[in-house]
Amino acid sequence: MYWFFRIFGYSPESWADWQVIFMITLCIILYVWFVIEVVRSKKGFGYREFARWAISFVKKEQKIAPNKNGKNN
Repeated sequence: MYWFFRIFGYSPESWADWQVIFMITLCIILYVWFVIEVVRSKKGFGYREFARWAISFVKKEQKIAPNKNGKNN
């Protein structure tokens, strides 16, 4: 990894530089994984399924939390 950045003329010296490199590498890996998953699934990412899951999750969380009167929904 160090020589990879040395080739492009950037020499990471401090710990903060290595943290930035690690975060950028992690984001690239996650993005590539996301693209592979989208390409692999035939119908795309499935935003409707994700929206249904998110709405059901929010409703479940709202049922647990009491409202202003102190009663559960």
